[in-house]
Amino acid sequence: MADQKARIYLSGWSSLTHTDISSLVGKTLSSAEQSLLTTLIAELELTICRRCNRQFKYSSQTYYETVNAGEEKYFLKSIPVLAVTKITLDGSTIYELNGNNNTLTLNQDFFVFRNYVQFASVQSSSVDNRNALVIYYTLEQFYGDEIKLAMKRYLAELFLQREYGTKPVQSLGISGGLDISFDSRAIPDYLEKVINFHKLRNV
Repeated sequence: MADQKARIYLSGWSSLTHTDISSLVGKTLSSAEQSLLTTLIAELELTICRRCNRQFKYSSQTYYETVNAGEEKYFLKSIPVLAVTKITLDGSTIYELNGNNNTLTLNQDFFVFRNYVQFASVQSSSVDNRNALVIYYTLEQFYGDEIKLAMKRYLAELFLQREYGTKPVQSLGISGGLDISFDSRAIPDYLEKVINFHKLRNV
């Protein structure tokens, strides 16, 4: 799995598929409906990431942040941090998880906390501190089934809106005339409560 810039949100984290939605609404989907729901799931995942101001894919996904060198403490974009897997300075690796040639030692030269990395001494560039330090890290799972259940309910409601012709909002469509209404500004209360619970403030 490729390393991902922490400020560019990823979809695919919920593990929901069109099968989950078809089971909930009790309908066998056509291939076009399956494609449409797959698109809608990804859009909803990205909307939740944006609204919560954080990444949701955890454990196996590595994120990275490019920051200015010359400071002791770095607050990270997404939390909770599970592990720092690599640190580079001026393009050279100074720490790698389970590495044999590390310049820095975990819990001696730097410390990893839930939302930031603290260096025992300032790491400075030999050329220019601007964007000279890159921190790679993974996330710990911080959410449970509540968010997936809320997503399933919302997606099923959107699908049934299309089936029974209830009032639309914005539309996503594919060839064949299929569309499902979706408006990120019109999230229902039950999903909004879950989003607010997991929302991060800017750091």
